[in-house]
Amino acid sequence: MKSNRPRIQIKLSTSDKILETIGILLLICYGVGVALSYPLLPDTIPIHYNASGEIDGYGAKESIFGLLIVGILLYIGLSVLTKYPHHFNYPIDITPQNAEKQYTAAIRMVRILKVSIVIIFALIECQTVLSAIGHENTFGKFFMPLVILLMFGPLIYYMIKSSK
Repeated sequence: MKSNRPRIQIKLSTSDKILETIGILLLICYGVGVALSYPLLPDTIPIHYNASGEIDGYGAKESIFGLLIVGILLYIGLSVLTKYPHHFNYPIDITPQNAEKQYTAAIRMVRILKVSIVIIFALIECQTVLSAIGHENTFGKFFMPLVILLMFGPLIYYMIKSSK
């Protein structure tokens, strides 16, 4: 039962600090990249891609900021979520004996997921900018497997870590 779970403070390890730093730096670079590329964009840009990486939707160039805003909100939301690991869903019962280990693994998974989300969103924005200014689609069929790896990789990492 979630209400009976221990509420403990999880200290940041060196790898956690590195992940947080990488995530913040990537998010800043992503935002700067979008801001710098905005003046170069035509009035209409690609805004949607199918599973094969082909453009299947267009919109106003201002929409370039939409994905950035969603990415920032997701990053902030997941950062706040890491403060409450006792509310997460776990594949095993959480006890005072295993709480620190389980919380640490779950929080690390969320940190890796934050970095993955920023990478995915930045790649989408990069492809959008390149396509909008006339470059050929560079991601194609390889983008969807990359997204799947980046999204499910942290989950697989966590499942392995939590089962030990």
